[in-house]
Amino acid sequence: MGGSASYRLARRIANARDRGAPQSEIDELERRRQDALTAERQKRQAAKQPPEKSFLDKLNSAKDEEELRKVMLEKYKPGFIHKEFLNKDLGMLKRALKTIDELETRFPEMKGKVHEFNAKYEIGTYGSMSLTGQLSITQSWDNFDDPDLYGDKNGWFHKNRTPEAVIAHEFAHAITARILEKKYPELFDDGDIRPSKIYANYEDYLQVKKEWSNGAFLKPLRKEALKALGLKVKDENLATRQISRYAELNIHEAFAEAFADVFANGDNASEASKAYTNALINALRS
Repeated sequence: MGGSASYRLARRIANARDRGAPQSEIDELERRRQDALTAERQKRQAAKQPPEKSFLDKLNSAKDEEELRKVMLEKYKPGFIHKEFLNKDLGMLKRALKTIDELETRFPEMKGKVHEFNAKYEIGTYGSMSLTGQLSITQSWDNFDDPDLYGDKNGWFHKNRTPEAVIAHEFAHAITARILEKKYPELFDDGDIRPSKIYANYEDYLQVKKEWSNGAFLKPLRKEALKALGLKVKDENLATRQISRYAELNIHEAFAEAFADVFANGDNASEASKAYTNALINALRS
């Protein structure tokens, strides 16, 4: 029997009346027919509605700074979207925000950690990430496709570096911040530290600042990565040298450069980068 559910039920009602079925049976069939009619109307109405745009769709369609700000306000709080950030090149801002969104999809544990956006003028740097999840970008983002955001700079950075990989590098710093946050959960609200939390947990606050500065909380992760590579801590330079010269600066940059290398190069990243990144993600998800 063809036709819609409501049509088929109407036929059944007609047949029931023809054969003298009790009224209770006809009433039940009529109730089911009305439910089917309601469902069919809703389905037709839904088909007329355009599908809701995703954050990325809206991001792509933003035509100027004000439209971009409105899109960002759907996801971030007004006081955390600084004008200095919005003054950068629109196309480059979209690329930065799309990379953050992509990485949050890959690592849902990170949703909400990067929640503040700013800019600063600092020669020789491309971005920074704070313990509380503020991403700052520099003058290299003023113009679309600034060559300074590409390339390894004679081995100073990982290979195949792009603007998106620069953001991935900063995102890795946010991951380490989240790991430290997990160690001291009483200090953080939505990825940020409130003054009231500092006053109530001042000793922990000082310890967090110290660990964030010296990277001591990352040492077990480094040991895990080096063990996977068959190395001891004293041979760390053999690993970081595979990643980049920047990775040799300190433990924070070793993990950030490794993560960015894997982001940019996937299976073609260095074995050291893969080991450091695996240790980082294991700690995030433990």
